Amino acid sequence: MKHLTGSDNYFEDFTPGQRIRHTLGRTVGPEHVTFTLQCMNGVPLHVNADFCATDPVATERFGGRAVVYGGYVLALVRGLASRDTSENAMAEPGFANGRHLKPVFEGDTLYAESDVIEVSPGHDPTHGLVRFLLRGINQRDEVVLEIERDVVVRRRPA
Repeated sequence: MKHLTGSDNYFEDFTPGQRIRHTLGRTVGPEHVTFTLQCMNGVPLHVNADFCATDPVATERFGGRAVVYGGYVLALVRGLASRDTSENAMAEPGFANGRHLKPVFEGDTLYAESDVIEVSPGHDPTHGLVRFLLRGINQRDEVVLEIERDVVVRRRPA
């Protein structure tokens, strides 16, 4: 497990099989509701505490607690990984094969981990493509999110 920190990571610093445990973590607070509503997502399971406390399915599956919107979880986990993986990015052309594996609740603390799946130098001498498997991990070391993430990363200046 390698700890990369800071903006000094270039294409040449990533190798297939490398695992990066990002050092930052964030506790989810009530701001997740604002983010969810700004995304025009009004699903009661994410924004209505009374619904969550009284709906039989929400009570049984989630203990009557609001579930944090998956878009917020993805944005937060991606942000936690960005200092190590994309400070020298030129583009982030895509995500693939994303899965939410466990619910996230307000008060959970999330961390990020990235496995380097593939590096492709491409034809341009200024950058290359790095494919990561990005994971979101909660304070109980449960994986809550997995997604493949492609990042076009600058090569180290000569």
